Amino acid sequence: MSGPSTAIPACAKPSTAYHATPLHYLPSILADGALYAKDVMISRGILPRSSAVRRDRMLGLGCYIHFALRLESPLLLDKLRKGYPHVVLEFDAASLVRLAGSGSIATNTKAWRSKSCFDVSPVCETGDLKPLAHGRLPSRELLVKYAADLDGLKKIVFTSPEERALVDELMRSLGVAIHLPCPTRAYAGIAYRPLYMDQVTNYFRACAAAGVVLKPPDIPFD
Repeated sequence: MSGPSTAIPACAKPSTAYHATPLHYLPSILADGALYAKDVMISRGILPRSSAVRRDRMLGLGCYIHFALRLESPLLLDKLRKGYPHVVLEFDAASLVRLAGSGSIATNTKAWRSKSCFDVSPVCETGDLKPLAHGRLPSRELLVKYAADLDGLKKIVFTSPEERALVDELMRSLGVAIHLPCPTRAYAGIAYRPLYMDQVTNYFRACAAAGVVLKPPDIPFD
């Protein structure tokens, strides 16, 4: 497998990019008004996925936030099959590409097996959407360095009405309005049976009781 190429036909510039995150991380994201890369999260005492940390360190991508170019990303489907509650943040792709240090990678990081898969850094730095065209690389990822604010956030996609209601109740108790569409979506072929919902619910209740968003607890999601 060779390193990524920027010589990709601009056949379908994506208008939307997607970031899947554990349900119990959503309050912190909304309170911060931003997403942060794994290296930044670790410095703040928040634990990202251990499997993703290993892959990103191997590829030198720890300072990047990953965005899929399709809603049903391999990451999301894998986590839902395993029963880990997740939501998807749907962004305007152009707003992310305009951020300093944005780039792309030829395929999602779950597909990379070793550093020998590429000869140079896997990141294609870019200032426009052309290299992100779907074409023959349908699992291409958009990368944003360090942090991405929520100005380009268009929608929050939930997996169940119950999970959406849990977030709505907490945000109302904190006096935070979510002025975005928040649909729920079922995924074909996924028999979603959420795990650890008692722990997630207890965390949300603790935030409501404290009147602030507390640091996310150590609930399994990987």
